[in-house]
Formats: sequence, C-alpha cells, structure tokens
Amino acid sequence: MMLGGSYSVARYFWLNQEETERRTPPPKIPLVQGVRLHATNFPIHLPSQGRVQARALTSISPEVAGRIISIESIFKEGGFFQPGQKLLTLDDADYLNGVVKAKAIIAQLKAKLELEKIERAAFTNAVAVAEANLEQANLALKLEILERSGYSNAVAVAQANFAQSDAALKLELARRDAAIANLKRLGSLEKASPLAKYEPQVAEAMANTNAKRANLDKALEDLSKRPAQMEANLEAKIKVTNVKLTEARENLKRPAQLEADLLAQIRIAESEAKQAERNAKRTVIIAPKYHGRITEKRVDIGQVVNAGTVLATAIATDYAEVRLPISNHRLAYLNVPEQMVSTNNTEALKHQAPVSYPAVKLTAQIGADSHTWQGKIDRAESRYDSASQQLFLIAQVPEPYGHQPPLRAGLFVRADITGNTLNNVFILPRHTVRRGNEVALAV
Repeated sequence: MMLGGSYSVARYFWLNQEETERRTPPPKIPLVQGVRLHATNFPIHLPSQGRVQARALTSISPEVAGRIISIESIFKEGGFFQPGQKLLTLDDADYLNGVVKAKAIIAQLKAKLELEKIERAAFTNAVAVAEANLEQANLALKLEILERSGYSNAVAVAQANFAQSDAALKLELARRDAAIANLKRLGSLEKASPLAKYEPQVAEAMANTNAKRANLDKALEDLSKRPAQMEANLEAKIKVTNVKLTEARENLKRPAQLEADLLAQIRIAESEAKQAERNAKRTVIIAPKYHGRITEKRVDIGQVVNAGTVLATAIATDYAEVRLPISNHRLAYLNVPEQMVSTNNTEALKHQAPVSYPAVKLTAQIGADSHTWQGKIDRAESRYDSASQQLFLIAQVPEPYGHQPPLRAGLFVRADITGNTLNNVFILPRHTVRRGNEVALAV
C-alpha cells in the first residue's frame, strides 16, 4: 500500500510540473591575447649529441726486446704522465755489450787499415823503383844502340876509305908499270927521273893506303871490343824490369782494394755501433709526446717483452673531442671552421675569410646532477655520412680532466652549439604560429 501511494504522488508531480523558461544563449566572443613585437637580434642554438673521445689513442710498444727491470709509479691504469716522461726500463746489458763489441771491431779494422796503408806505401815505392829501373835500362839500351851504330859506321867509313886508297894505289902502280915499259921501249929507262918512273906517286899512294888500312884495323878493333851480347842483355834486363813493374803494380792494386774493403767494413761496424747505442737508449720506454693518461696496463716488472709488444694504451688529456652530427639544412645557420693550408690558387688563399670557432656547451647527467662543460667547434670532418647525410662537427674541450667532474672519454653528452645570430628579427612564442606557418597580426 505504501509503495503504491508513493508512486502515485511522484507521478502526479512529474506530470504537473511547470515548464522551464527557455533562454537564448549569448553569442560567443573569441578570447584573443595580443603580443607586442619588437625587432631584436637572436642567436641560433643548434642541438646535437655525441660521445666523448680522446683526441689521441696510443699503443705504447718497445722498439727492442728485453726484460722489464723497473717501472715508474705513473705506469698504472689511470696514471697521468707528462710528454716524454719515463714509464719503464728494460735490461740494456746485451745492447751495451753490443756497443763495446762494435767499437772493438772498429778499432781492429782501423789498425788493419793503417797496416794496409803502410804496405801500400811500400808497394808504391816498389813501383817507383821498378819504373826508375825500367827507364834506366831503356836509356842504356838506346845508348848502346847509338854507340854500336857509331862504331859500325866508323868501320864502314874506314872500309870505304881503305878501298878508295887501295884503288888509287893500284892505279898508280899501273901507271908506273906503263911508264917503265914505255921508257924501256925508248931506251931511256936509266936516264929517266923518279917522277917519270912514278916512284913518288906510288910511294904516296902506298903510304895513304897503309894509313887507311890502319884506320880500318882500329875501327874493327874498337867494334870487336863491344860485348856482342850487351844489347841482348839489355833487352833481357828490360823484360825482367817490366815483369817486376807489372808485379809491383798488381801488388799496389790489391792493397787498394783491401783498403776500400776495410773502409766499407769500418762504415758497417760504425753503423752497427750506432744502432747498438740507439737500442741501448730504447730500453728506456717513454710516454708519447703529449700530456696523457694510462688507460690500460698489460705488463709488469720481470716480464720479457719483444719489440712491438703492446705494453699499455694511453690517451691524450690536453683536450677531449666529441663528434657531433648536424643535418645538412642546419649548416646554413653555422659557420663551420674551414681553413686551406695549401692550394695552387694563391688568390683563394689571399681572400680566405678569417676562421671562427663557434662555442659549444656540453651537458651530461651524472648521478642526480646535470653538469656542463664549455668548448668550441674546432673543425668539420672531410665528408658527409653517406647513410644519414649528416656532417660531423668536432667539438674540443680543453683540459677535460681539470674540471669537476672531469669530462671522461666514453661519456654521452648533449651539445648546444652557438650558431649564427639573426639580426633585426621578431621572436614569437611557438604556440602563436598556426598551421602553414601563419601568424595573426593586429594592425
């Protein structure tokens, strides 16, 4: 009963309620927030990211083999070093012995060279003596030939003179015989004078013939006194002297070759001595020529290492580098440091613009804190990445381990690169830009 009564009352009020007055809503007026714009200069900041890396990574290796006999305190993982600082030392005894041995060989070769020079001087003197003897023998032979020729000529002249005088004597004898026969026929031989009988003419011709005969005998005697074998002996002596001279010259050639060989051996020994000295110095292993830090140590004292064995790896700590990719369209807002150092176009070098190095701020999250480091864009890589068509810029941060916290190699960082400054531009909030890059202006 009670439920039925309640339902009836509710139905009555629902059907007999007053109708609410309908009102027309006021027109909607759009809300507009205006911003007064002012021209200003706006520096562009280009975002990027990358991983910190050392500007140099070096494998420290010895140039010689040996046993490690000492290690410096800085030779440990994380140890800092100065340029060229000693890191460890190898045993140099064998190399020092090599130096002593090479110097001893040099001294021995030089002593032998001096002896060869003395022998060479002796052979030189022997050649000079042989040449003098040969010249003397040749002169003696020429003199003998001349003298023998002179004596032979004298004999020939004497023979000719004797023959002439003998012919004259025979002529006078014939004239005498003819005159006597004629006088006998005339019967006046007894009364004839000696001149008519040709007695003085015959006597003179006979005396002349005897004189010429004496001259011929003297020439023949002088010629006979010359040794028949003298010329042959002189020729034989010349042959012997020539043989001796040839032998002396050959002996002179041999020391000359020996001297050249010894000089070559001395140069080789000196080179080996210098190499041994260099090897002895190379037993001291020094750090690379930069400020750096040991990142990995692979050997310890007492180990025997070979030439080329990697003893440790080190990185440079004078500055760190970060490869930062930049898309091609953003490069228009950045002056990338580029400087030609050599070109055939000298005019291009003259008109080359001064190089600027954009600033860069690196940020990294270490633990709960965010840290920043300041650096610069030092250069760009030589070519675009073929896959992403991005150009990698190289940022440099000086003294990365001089900061707190240090900028360690391998750390991932975000970069904010300061690009070009846009002059006389208007800055708008991003939400005021409509679709299609449109902006509503009130004038």
